[in-house]
Parts: sequence; structure tokens; C-alpha cells
Amino acid sequence: MDFIPSCDDRIDAVDTLARLYGTTKLSIESITGDKWPAFVEWEDGYSPFESWELLNYLFGVQLGVTWECRLTDAAFYHRTRYDGSDRWFYEGIKDAQFGAEKLLEYIRPQLKEPQFERALSCALANIADRDQGLNYVGPYAFNTFGEARAAEVAGLYYDVPEFLTGHRFWNQDFSDLVAGLIRENLKPVIVKFKAPVSDTERYVTSLWHYLYRVDHGMELIPLTHSKCSGEVLGSEILKIFPL
Repeated sequence: MDFIPSCDDRIDAVDTLARLYGTTKLSIESITGDKWPAFVEWEDGYSPFESWELLNYLFGVQLGVTWECRLTDAAFYHRTRYDGSDRWFYEGIKDAQFGAEKLLEYIRPQLKEPQFERALSCALANIADRDQGLNYVGPYAFNTFGEARAAEVAGLYYDVPEFLTGHRFWNQDFSDLVAGLIRENLKPVIVKFKAPVSDTERYVTSLWHYLYRVDHGMELIPLTHSKCSGEVLGSEILKIFPL
């Protein structure tokens, strides 16, 4: 595959699906927009977008092609904060501990040393508690830019880094202080990067679901937030979207 499947917007999603199905963008447009097939309709509260393999197959039938899920890598979207310079991601995107340490180190001059040490201790304890010793490597990310931009649900809204959102280890006032300093000194950003696809059928369905939600004017509630399978090298970062 000489292209990287991605979903920056509706146009990008249509182009990606056309390439994956070996058809034209016009063909994808012919079954989306206001012409979605009946099999995507909800029945008894059940979403057809939960049946990944079946749905992808049915779209192939609708397009008159044989669906074969040949997919290894794709683009994902990580929401975070940075100093406004592309050099911030020179080392790539690593795990939560690396990110917490980097963000806190940046605002260290704004904190008294005991405050910095306390913030770092709370952040790392929060991360360890969340990961439960599973030794996760790599960042969390979304399948689509739209979901990353709309991620304002507690625990997914990276305008405030995730290591600040669990108050088992954080005092609320102290957490607010650190979060405020991060907002004041670092800018929100979405980073698009290439990574292996762990569940290919589910990934492709997420693109169809994105199109369906956009075409029906639905809110892009984040549904595809997941852990990437390894650290992201600087060379695998495809684009940086300042917010």
C-alpha cells in the first residue's frame, strides 16, 4: 500500500475509503451523503456500526466490489499541548510518563521546587494507577481528526492533560493551579502520525461511521480513543495541527 489511510476531514475519509475498496470517490459519494443504504439504520437501539466485519462486507456489496481488508498502517490523531514549535516533537510521541515529565518540566520555572516535585509525584502516581502495571508504551489517539478536535469529555479532553484529571492523588486546588499554568504557557495541538492498525476491520468501520455522523449532522462524540502499539518516532509524525 503506497498511501496512508487517514481522516483529516470528510474529503479525506472519502478518498481513503475509495482507495481501500479499490473504487472511485464518486462511488463512495453515491452511497453516502443523503443516499446511505438501509443496512446502516439502527434497530432496537442496536448500532450496525458495531458489526465491523459484516458492515465492511455489506459496503463492498453495495459498491459492487469484493472487500478484502488489506491494511497495516494508518494515520491517528493525538491531542496534547506543546510550546508552539515543531521541535517539541523531535523525539516523537512516547508514553504518558514521558509526556507528563516534559509538560511539567516546561512550567517548572513557574513553580516553587516543592510544588514541582509534588506535581511530578502526583502525575506519575496517577499514571501508574491508571495503567495498573501493564507497562503501556505509546500514546493514546483517535482514528479521526474530528474526534480529536471534539474530545471534550472528562478524561479525553487534552486541553487539560490526562495526568491531571484523576483526583485520587491530586488536591483539586493544586490540580487547578498546575492546569492553569499549562494552559497559559503551552498551546493546544493535534498531532497526526502513522502507526500500525491493531484491528483493521474496526478501523475501516470507524471511517464509515465518521462519514455517517458528519452527513447526519451528529455530534462527533469520541468513540475511537485507543492505545497505540508502541512509541511514535519523530519520522512517523505526518502533520501538526495547532488549535
